[in-house]
Amino acid sequence: MCLFYLEQTDEASKVLEDYLKKLPEPDDPLLLSTLAIIDAKRGHSEKAKERIRGAKAWENRFIHFHHVSYNIGSAYALLNEKEPAMEWLKKSAEDGNPCYPCFKNDRNLQNLRGDREFQAFFRKLHDNYEHNRVLLNP
Repeated sequence: MCLFYLEQTDEASKVLEDYLKKLPEPDDPLLLSTLAIIDAKRGHSEKAKERIRGAKAWENRFIHFHHVSYNIGSAYALLNEKEPAMEWLKKSAEDGNPCYPCFKNDRNLQNLRGDREFQAFFRKLHDNYEHNRVLLNP
């Protein structure tokens, strides 16, 4: 993702595609969902949705699926598909990734920031983050 955030999407895609070819499971959900983000950013919506479908197939078979859920939500946000974006971002937070700083700083979620549902969700993440910060750092 470093290359992606440096706006080097072609290079990021190549690295991930090459790595995917070397894996025993050529449909690794974390890599597929990351590639979906890249495809969505490029405007390749059908390819992004194809990769999302492949990643979703692992929902009950991948222990850290909350990372995949976050990526799926991010891809949908980049595709300007608010409802599925919110569904998957909420799922990510509920299933083990309530990382307020990640949600706060992720440029991929920019399309959602003006949305009331996202703002309410974001406030809840923030409140939970602050509660835990105070609790763990007395």
